[in-house]
Amino acid sequence: MAFRIHAFSGKERGLMVIGTAVDLRQLGQRLIDECRDAPDTEAVDWPRHVAEAPVSNATHFSLSFHLETRDGIKPKGSGLEGDLSKTVYLVLAAIGAISVVYWAARLVL
Repeated sequence: MAFRIHAFSGKERGLMVIGTAVDLRQLGQRLIDECRDAPDTEAVDWPRHVAEAPVSNATHFSLSFHLETRDGIKPKGSGLEGDLSKTVYLVLAAIGAISVVYWAARLVL
């Protein structure tokens, strides 16, 4: 089972998952099997993993399926790491810009 992904934008934006009929049936059956006796939502902090689909045309990308948690709680890792990495990149960019200005000023003066 392997899938390709295709991101599209224009009038609509989205992510297309492309696979053979056999692969899509396998994924569908796996989802059905894993969710057959599962509740609609679970009272857990992290959504339970149900299935994963390997992606062949994208590196560092995973496609996974999880059961909804009660009250739609977000996974613990979402948000902070993104904000933290943006802050780190911004600080590093500022340091780089200041360094370039400093060295340019030293060359001119």
